[in-house]
Amino acid sequence: MKIFSPLRLAACGLLLTLAACSDPAAAPAGSTAPNDSGTDTSAATAAVTAAKAPQTTWTGPTTPVTPPAGRRIVAITCGSQGYGCVQGARGVAAAGQVVGWDVSIVDGKGDPSVWNAAVTQAVTDRADGIVLAAINPALVQDGLAKAKAAGVPVVVQFIPELPGAKVDAHVTTDHLAGGKTLADWVIADSGGQAKVLLLEEPAFPELVRRNDGIRAQLQASCPGCTIVSTTKFSIGTMVQQLPGLVTTALQSHPEITHILAPFDSSGTFAAQGIRQAARKVALVSGEGDPDGLTRLRKGEQAADLATVPAWAGWAAVDQLARLFTGAAVQPHVLPQRLFTADNVPAEQGSWRGDLDYAAQFSKLWGK
Repeated sequence: MKIFSPLRLAACGLLLTLAACSDPAAAPAGSTAPNDSGTDTSAATAAVTAAKAPQTTWTGPTTPVTPPAGRRIVAITCGSQGYGCVQGARGVAAAGQVVGWDVSIVDGKGDPSVWNAAVTQAVTDRADGIVLAAINPALVQDGLAKAKAAGVPVVVQFIPELPGAKVDAHVTTDHLAGGKTLADWVIADSGGQAKVLLLEEPAFPELVRRNDGIRAQLQASCPGCTIVSTTKFSIGTMVQQLPGLVTTALQSHPEITHILAPFDSSGTFAAQGIRQAARKVALVSGEGDPDGLTRLRKGEQAADLATVPAWAGWAAVDQLARLFTGAAVQPHVLPQRLFTADNVPAEQGSWRGDLDYAAQFSKLWGK
């Protein structure tokens, strides 16, 4: 999805901060001392610097496994609107080629009834394994019950482990830590005086958890920061509704300095709302989609917390291989990296990670 026209805002694009438009990680020495709000932003600035650095530590499994050949896998996406879940499924297909598996991708169309039907159909078609890309297991319990009865393992991407419906393995990021990172950037960028509009998509637990991390860090570390408004929306209707919701919030709260969108596709429509309101605010979002990083390059967005959704596909294949062979499943926490205008990759597209995860997995699989 693309922004339909560029933002025509002067000077610092969408950025409006109380400490000018410079990157907080590059702030001059002494600029993070306690201010009138009583907030010492030095810890937040240090955290931002670390989050922006290359993430080169391998956090995946270290024990080799030999994937059995000839397995049939069905990867079900949350829908076609979410870049992350689509790329997560495509990562399953790419890794499947390496190990000789037949991978089918099903568009979940953003509809829990379609998700459940797709899981049930995969079991009926005698799939050997199922991958759910950003689909809450609690919303496909009927299908999961059929998969369990048939002995078909299920791996979930991006969703944290939750009480209730159980699956065989998870591949995800540390969403609470990601929320803390975003909050630290806002704290440092605003000099500890941010007035925040927080956008919420409550249907996705990982997004809820990230926003929980944002709230907790702002409350704990920034007495001068305030979430002045929250706006709920749905991924299924954000194209039509989110720009207007953001415009209304900005008109109702002229004090807003920062908008936090939960994922980059939603950031596209938040940016439209900012443009319609003719305001200068700092737009922040997550996941590192091509559109989000493009906005960073153009000065139309202030920060983006990126992950590598295709990496989750390779990790899911590794977990399925271990489930098929009876080996212990090894947890895999996907890396995250914070990007701003000064460290965003020059090449177009999404962040591909700072190490060759495909080579790491291929070595583990003896390929």
